[in-house]
Amino acid sequence: MGDFLSFLYLFFLLFIHEVGHFLTAGLFGCMLYQICFYPFGGVSKFQMDFNLSIKKELCILLAGPCFQMMGYLILQSFPMTDSHFLLLKSIHYSLLCFNLLPIYPLDGGRLFLLFFQSFHSFYHSFCIVFYASFLFNFFFFAVFLFTKQLNYLFIFLMLFYILFKEREKLGFYFDKFLLERYLKNYQFSKGIIVQSTKQFRRNRRHLIYQNKRYYEEREFLRNYFEKIEGE
Repeated sequence: MGDFLSFLYLFFLLFIHEVGHFLTAGLFGCMLYQICFYPFGGVSKFQMDFNLSIKKELCILLAGPCFQMMGYLILQSFPMTDSHFLLLKSIHYSLLCFNLLPIYPLDGGRLFLLFFQSFHSFYHSFCIVFYASFLFNFFFFAVFLFTKQLNYLFIFLMLFYILFKEREKLGFYFDKFLLERYLKNYQFSKGIIVQSTKQFRRNRRHLIYQNKRYYEEREFLRNYFEKIEGE
């Protein structure tokens, strides 16, 4: 019965957490697909522009933990024994704390990324967060060495694999970020002068200075993609 309740509490909290991300993404016009569950947790699948407002993406990220907290408060309002309440409380806070760790692609890692992207380039922010996430992940390996509990080793290996696969996608993410800016008519109030696409930032328009002349962003990106297509 205890195992069943653990599964029930965990499933409900994971589901309501992902519903928070899912519904808020839909509210901001993202294309919604589905909510999936895996052995390591839940994932909301929706298509979000990399050039979406940082404030809107922040709302999408925070909606998950906020919905989970509401789900926890709803569950604890039902009559239950002290042991069941402690079980629910333990699962809720363990899930919440784990998900807010600064390890990409957990919510905490994505918040970490948004923090850097608010004042740093899109590409280099990803690089910083990937490297920091690998370092933070070694905390689980250190805990495994100290406690000899295999669940910490499993978490370390799982996150290491996911991080490695995400790191391989950085080139794709970057090209999608640039292609969105070329194909869509984003209106940004602030602008900066840069020397390469790797200095491009979210929520900024760019004037590119190369070869002793200035290029408008769309002109530069048109030449950039024509060069790639020619290769």
